[in-house]
Amino acid sequence: MNREWYMSRKLIVVVAFAAAIFPFAGAVADAGPQAAVLATVDAALDAAQSGDIKTMRTEYLPNCSFVDEFAPYQWSSMDAYFASAGEMYKQTDMSGTKVSRGSPKFVYVNSTSAYVVIPLKVQATVKGQPYRASGTLVFALQDTAAGWKISMQTWAKATENISPY
Repeated sequence: MNREWYMSRKLIVVVAFAAAIFPFAGAVADAGPQAAVLATVDAALDAAQSGDIKTMRTEYLPNCSFVDEFAPYQWSSMDAYFASAGEMYKQTDMSGTKVSRGSPKFVYVNSTSAYVVIPLKVQATVKGQPYRASGTLVFALQDTAAGWKISMQTWAKATENISPY
């Protein structure tokens, strides 16, 4: 019985030590790439919020894929996405859009690509009515010669108070 107690105690100490050391080592190793990836996503979201489309474009690859809640729901370029978004804003009479973002839920980075999940809350006016929605933006990024660039963006709506469509 003493041998089992000793072995289980030793195992607990080893597991606790590993849990304390390895996550810390991983966080330190990923701090550089994670920070660079998040800087790209932050720059894109900041530019979108301020209406700075020129800066926003610099954060995306030209053939970036987009998925969003309005028809036709998927696009294979920023120009096509912006054209449809402009139409959606006209059709829904959406204005005064304000977006607040939460802390990233997931940031996974390897040497050439990354995956980022960020919760968002949206407030706007739709056809004269207050509109609120929440959801998640999911990004895939590629490491390029010019730095990290967004290669895919998907909006997944979780809640809304009224349908804008």
